[in-house]
Order: sequence, then C-alpha cells, then structure tokens
Amino acid sequence: MFGSRKQFEYRECDACASVWLAQDLTSEELSEYYGEGYYSYEKKSDSGLHQWILNRRDRAELGEWSPIGRVMAARRPNTTIRMIGTLGLSKKARILDVGCGGGRLLDRLKGIGFAHLMGVDPFVDAHQTSLAGVPIKKGYLADLPDQFDLIMFHHALEHTINPIDDLIAARKHLAPGGKCLVRIPTVSSHAWERYGVDWVQLDAPRHTAIPSRAGMAKAVALAGFRLADTIDDSTPFQFEGSERYRADVPLLKHDFPISPEDRARFVRDSASLNAQERGDQVGFVLAL
Repeated sequence: MFGSRKQFEYRECDACASVWLAQDLTSEELSEYYGEGYYSYEKKSDSGLHQWILNRRDRAELGEWSPIGRVMAARRPNTTIRMIGTLGLSKKARILDVGCGGGRLLDRLKGIGFAHLMGVDPFVDAHQTSLAGVPIKKGYLADLPDQFDLIMFHHALEHTINPIDDLIAARKHLAPGGKCLVRIPTVSSHAWERYGVDWVQLDAPRHTAIPSRAGMAKAVALAGFRLADTIDDSTPFQFEGSERYRADVPLLKHDFPISPEDRARFVRDSASLNAQERGDQVGFVLAL
C-alpha cells in the first residue's frame, strides 16, 4: 500500500484453504503499518450538495422513496448501506461498528436516521467523536459494557489477531434477536486465484487472517453463531488494485493508468463474479 516492499510470510490451511500471517505480531507492532494516509482514519466532510445527494442515495438503498436516490443507487450503489438495509433494523436499533476508523460509515448512518450509534477501534489516537458527533472508543469490543442490536465488522475482522475471539465477543455483546454483519475479503475467489501474492486484498501485514468461505463458516460455528446469509459485494478494486501490485506500483500512488475499456470490463467482471459467488469480498450475516 505505502510502497515499503517489506515481505511477509503467510500460511495456508490444508483443510479449508484459509490463509493467515505466519509472524506473530502484537497489536502494537501492527499499528506501525497504519501510517499517515491510511484511508480508514481520514475525517473528511462532503460539501452540502454532495452530502444531500449521498443521503438520498443511502435512503434509497434502505428502500425509502427518492427519485434522485434511486438514480444514484443504480449508477453508484452503496452496497454497505444496502446490506444493512436487508437486516430489517429499526431506526432505534443500537449499532456498533468495530474497527470504525474515523467513523465515516457511522456518520452516513446517522444522516439517514439511525440514532443509537457507536464505534470502537484500537488504532485511533484516543476516545473521540466522528465529524457528526458519534462516539468512538479507543479499544476493543471485549472491553465495552454495552449490548447492541447490530455489531458490524466492515473489513475489520481480517485485521485482528484472534478473529474467532472477536466473533465470540460480538456474540456476548449482542442483544436477544441481534445480528452481526461481517464484511471481509476471501481467498475463495477468482481474484486470489488469478493474482496470488499480488492480490490487493492480501494487504500484508494488516490483513492477518483471510478466510475461505468454508473457513469462515467454521469460525462462525465455533463462535456460537448461525450463518444466516452471504452476499458477495466485490468491486472493480479487486482488479484495479491487483494490477497495480502486479506492476509493482504502490496503492497510494495515483498515476497508474487504467484504460476506460479495462475499467468497464472490471465493472462487468465484478458483477458477474458476485453473481457466481466468486467475488473477492463477502458480507456474512450472522444470527444467534
């Protein structure tokens, strides 16, 4: 991502083909690889008009009527909000975002009417609030005293040292009838088979464990959850980022050429792979 080109060793499970970082790095050691410019910790406000348009799009993703929102949702969908919309949540639901970074998603949820929101992240500088005033705790899910109706890991579980322990902690913090949404990259994908160590979602060493679909199903069961649904939501990033790495270009270097024809093909291929359940990232909906 940052162009350090430092090498890390990963291992593959013989039984389920999941991969994990071979080095035993502590949380403190891992924090060194979340340098300045890491996207999750940016706090950036949109212009008033842009925010209004995004808000209408997000409301449309939840099924609320909005002509502009429906057009935007068709042209530039927000699969994260759409996925949350499938869970049947009340706007009064207590929602926790684990590994929330600067809280951008929480602000989007607040903007469309969710009232009881919180984030937790071990790598933020200190306890703080998002730009929209949502509380963000520095620390770990297991340290929180609260219960929630939805606990979300949006590309966060693959960053943890013990992902099954984090899933167990999520189960303990769910209210009766609550759900857990885990969006995570998976090696059960065309992109992993095509790009191997150049696959952008390997993201060494920040991604410490990347499950196969079978491996994730086993982890879910070990944590005491029932796997209620899976939703592939991979994007053209699986190709655009991996082509950069194959060309030895850091992800944050912005002058990497991608032709309009290739970009259009990546969009089509991503949609096709999602339909075949061969995308490189999946949303797993977990129930008690």
